Amino acid sequence: MTPTISSATTTSSPTATGGCAAIRSSSLGPGTSLAALAVFDPAIRWFYPWTYQGIGEIDPRVIADRFTVRRVTKLGRTTGVTTGTVSAFMLDNVTINYGSDSRPHVIEFDNQIEFIGTPPQTPFSLPGDSGSFIFDADTLRPYALLFAGGAGDDGIDRTIASFMPDVLAQLNVRLITS
Repeated sequence: MTPTISSATTTSSPTATGGCAAIRSSSLGPGTSLAALAVFDPAIRWFYPWTYQGIGEIDPRVIADRFTVRRVTKLGRTTGVTTGTVSAFMLDNVTINYGSDSRPHVIEFDNQIEFIGTPPQTPFSLPGDSGSFIFDADTLRPYALLFAGGAGDDGIDRTIASFMPDVLAQLNVRLITS
């Protein structure tokens, strides 16, 4: 069986998922990232996460310079494969309400990347796509980790993601490359 880390990682084979614990904390603040980690079942014999249905074979070497990427692609649970462009490389003071209008739980993020769909009238992501890897469309290397989105005042849907090297550093983890 082929395991999957998140709903965004899919293959043509059957999947088995280990337990998944989301990192949730009220102490998250500017400069932090949200992510989930998977704990795999010991029965899983092999793990090869680098083939994405509809995208192809991914190069697991993470993009190191956030300013070199323009065109992106991702595979989301809700939207499937979408393409987009980077519309902002370093957004600060991004506020996300993880609560409700009556009981807000607002967290602020800095150094985030913003994306719009291609064409701009098409959403790059929708609810349920959080946790998707966003890849550089030209090299198919990991670029960012999607965690938020929604329509702006201009009606254009924007997606927010954390730069992949920042996520890996904050979690003190690395991607499995072999």
